Formats: sequence, structure tokens, C-alpha cells
Amino acid sequence: MPKRSWSVLILGLAVVAAGWLVLFSPWLGQTRQVADSSPGLQPLFARSEIAVPPRQSACVGPVRFDAEARRVAVIARAIPGGGPLRISASAPGYRTTVVAPVPGTDVDEQIIATLPVHVSSPVDGHICLKNLGRKSVALIGTNEPRSLTLARTTVHGKRSAGDARATLLILTAADRSPGGSFGELSRHLSTLSGGIAPVWIIWILAILLVVGVPVAALLALALASRPAP
Repeated sequence: MPKRSWSVLILGLAVVAAGWLVLFSPWLGQTRQVADSSPGLQPLFARSEIAVPPRQSACVGPVRFDAEARRVAVIARAIPGGGPLRISASAPGYRTTVVAPVPGTDVDEQIIATLPVHVSSPVDGHICLKNLGRKSVALIGTNEPRSLTLARTTVHGKRSAGDARATLLILTAADRSPGGSFGELSRHLSTLSGGIAPVWIIWILAILLVVGVPVAALLALALASRPAP
């Protein structure tokens, strides 16, 4: 390969490496919430408020609980003096209750409550949120078709107005970084493939995607920059 082509290849690799260090390394190390399941999605365009009057409950189901289900996250809004919420998770052979305060700021707030008990095998159940305060609390959700899930939301035993679904996430025990959770992701991908793609193959494919594609592109560029014979 001519000297000029080698220079193009080395310069390109240096740019790619610098880009990884500057752009992707901080992202890989940032911790964030990891959803074990998403019974209720956040609205994309059509935001709905599901009013929960004092001493009444809103329930979401079905909700899948498994060994990783350790926290529940909802989005709520309460005027000053509203709340708290008593959050109950129930399923066959599984029940736990925790009380979570609702900030009275009259703006949307994410409320995360820890589930003190977990199940050993996956089971379907419900999440119920009872308003223990003296003023209504609004759960934030949506009724836009593209964001609807199988889990429905009921208030005091009746389907919510407009069949809106409350935003509800079941989270893992702790926040994780993308870099630190790739091992778990690769195991899930291997399971979804039915064992056809072992975990070690997924790691090789990921390395080829992250490293091989830029190297192949730069090598093609270097070869294309060779002077015509």
C-alpha cells in the first residue's frame, strides 16, 4: 500500500479513536434507569391526566413481575397538599405495599418506589396506587394508539376516561450504565434467538460492528486514494 494510503488509514483510525473517547466513553459510563418491563408508555404527543380522587385507587394490569422487578416508577401531578400514594403490587403468591410521597408542586414528577419483595419466577399481576391525601392526584399517561399497551388503567374499578393508560415502568434494583449492562443484554439476545446465537457470538458481532465497520470503511477510503497506475 502506498505511503499516502497508509497516512489516510492511520489518520482515519486516530479520528475514530478520538471520537470514541470524546463522544461515547462518557455515554457508556453514565448510569440511567433500566426498565425490566414497560406496562405503560410515556406519551409521544397526546398527554392524558388520569384523576385519582382522595381515598380511591387507580390500578394497572396486567403487569409482569420477575426476579429483576425491584422498583416501580409512575409520573404524577398533585396540587399542594395532595398525596401520598400507597403503591401495592400483587400477583399469585406475591404482594407488597409501599407508601410514596407525591411532591405538591403542580408539575409532572416521576415517583419511584422500591418493591421490598421480589418473585423467583415470572408472574402477571397488578399495580394499584391509592391516593391517601385529601386532594386529587393526577397520573400522567396517554390514550394515543401508538403508545397503548396491553395493560389497562382503572380508577375505582372503572376504566379510565378515554381508556387512557397511566405511564408505568418496572425498574431493576439499581441504575446501570450502558457499558455495564451489555453482558445482560447479550444474554437476553441469546435467549431471544432460542440459543442459536450464543453469547460469545453476540460479543464478536458487537466488536465487529463497533470496530470492524469503521476500519473497513477507512481501509476502503485508503485503497481508493491510491494513485492510478
